[in-house]
Parts: sequence; C-alpha cells; structure tokens
Amino acid sequence: MNEVRWDHRDGDLLRNNRTGALRQVVGVEFTKRFMDAQDHEMVAHGMGEYAGSYGGALRTMPLDDISGRFGQGVYTMKTSDVRRSWTNLTAQAEREKINEAS
Repeated sequence: MNEVRWDHRDGDLLRNNRTGALRQVVGVEFTKRFMDAQDHEMVAHGMGEYAGSYGGALRTMPLDDISGRFGQGVYTMKTSDVRRSWTNLTAQAEREKINEAS
C-alpha cells in the first residue's frame, strides 16, 4: 500500500523542494481570495466584484532561518503552490511507517 496523503493537517512539516526551507502548517486549509496588482486596479475603478481569484490556502510558520524569518509570523500560501513546490514530510513519514508495517 503506497497511498499518498494529499491533504494538509495542522502541525504538518513542509520542506521546500528547491531551497530546503522548513515550514509548519498552522490550522487547516481554507478558501481565500487572491488579488494581484491588476485586481487592485479593478477595485479602484469600481469593478471589485470581478477582481481576484479564489483558491485553497494554508497558513504556515517558518521553522528555519534560510529566509531570515525564523518563527516570525504566519504566512498564507496557495495550496497549489504547496503541492507543486513543497514536500509534506509528515505525510511522507506516515507513508513509510505504513509500508514498513506491511
């Protein structure tokens, strides 16, 4: 059995695939309205109801000093970015434990 857990739970440890930075998930996944510069311009011109895109988000806390932000604040990340660029070390350890048992 080699199933992968794709959801993120409170306390999961994440590692960036490129930099090796570590983050811990704080809370559970939620829906967030993401806005870029073009969206803010639409809001300024009275078209705010059309601005932004909605997607899954996670709050994470940095656990290392690679970026100089160790334990400083909680950052919101797009779930799609987390799945693409980060490895869930907690889920990986759970999967390895299950594989050892079988």
